[in-house]
Amino acid sequence: MKLSAVLHQVTRMSVCEFAEKSLVRLLAQFVYVDALKCMVLTTETVNRDLLTLPPGYEECFLREQECLQFLETADTDMKKHLVRQIFAKGDACHALLKDGDLASYGWYTNATSTLPSLAILSFDRPYVYMYQGYTAVAHRGQSLHGIGMARALLAYSERGHRGIVSVVDARNYESLRSIHRLGYKIFGRIYIIRWREKYLVWKSNGCRKYKFDVHIPNRPQKDGSDFSPRYF
Repeated sequence: MKLSAVLHQVTRMSVCEFAEKSLVRLLAQFVYVDALKCMVLTTETVNRDLLTLPPGYEECFLREQECLQFLETADTDMKKHLVRQIFAKGDACHALLKDGDLASYGWYTNATSTLPSLAILSFDRPYVYMYQGYTAVAHRGQSLHGIGMARALLAYSERGHRGIVSVVDARNYESLRSIHRLGYKIFGRIYIIRWREKYLVWKSNGCRKYKFDVHIPNRPQKDGSDFSPRYF
């Protein structure tokens, strides 16, 4: 990384944040690392400017068959077998449409969710968990990802939920700026380090309020014993 780029990053984040980000990058050269910031969005914190749909757009919760149909015609990152698994699990797809075309969408669950490290994340059930948002290339540049989450927040609030929780990669500074702009508040951190078949899991105290917990699925080892991760 060039010196000018390093100085630019330091000026846009605290020294502690920069040191944390640098340490995670160093670790990631040798082991798999999930460095996650945990966040919550409520009707009290949401950016009110993102609650209004742009002209010509409409929102809805897609049914499974509608998602499968969009796989054939729309710009998506969905996979057919995953869509079937997600709906079988009971998750929901909130979408923004324009003239019948799929413009942007995000997945929401009131159950557990699988993290990139294959760890299972659980949380306080009065909240819904958002994951895997996507905006079609032709519709980018209009803050549709943020608008979709803000509108989904209203829909779930009307159903009695307290808000939306999610995680963001602590190394993705652009995403961090985006979620702050939307109104998300960071409440904790989770670090998951995986080396071969061994896991090290650490959670900050802030995770307790929202009952954020991480579970590593037990898998039999080569010697026939059960795999047991270490939690801190």
